Amino acid sequence: MKQRAILLVCVLGASLFCTSAYCQNAVMVQQEVLISQALSGHVQLGAVRSGLRNVLIEVCDAEWKKSIASTTTDIDGAFSFPALKSKKTYHLRLSMPGANTLLVKVKIKSSGPKELSLSLTPAT
Repeated sequence: MKQRAILLVCVLGASLFCTSAYCQNAVMVQQEVLISQALSGHVQLGAVRSGLRNVLIEVCDAEWKKSIASTTTDIDGAFSFPALKSKKTYHLRLSMPGANTLLVKVKIKSSGPKELSLSLTPAT
C-alpha cells in the first residue's frame, strides 16, 4: 500500500503561515456577550493588527447550526450586516482555513462601541 504525504499551506495574513500535515480547526466560544451599535466590525489574527481577508462570517440561529445570513471580510478585515439592525442578540460564527472557528454573541445597543473588534486564533 502506497502512502502519500499531504502538506497544506494555509496563508493567514501577510506574514503568518500555518504549515502542517493538517490545519485542524477547533471551535472557540466567547462566553461574554459583546455589545455593539451595529453588526459590523474588523477581524484580525491574534495580536496582529492587520485585518484578515476572506473570513466567512455567518449570522446563525441560537445553536450556531443554521446560517441565516453571511458575508466575508474585505481586504482590510472589515465586515458589515447593514440590514440587521434590530436591538437583539445575534449569534456570529467566524471561520477560515488555518484559523480556529470563533462563536460569539453580539447584542446591538446604542450605548455600545461603534463596531466589533474580533480576533481569531491560529489553528493547531
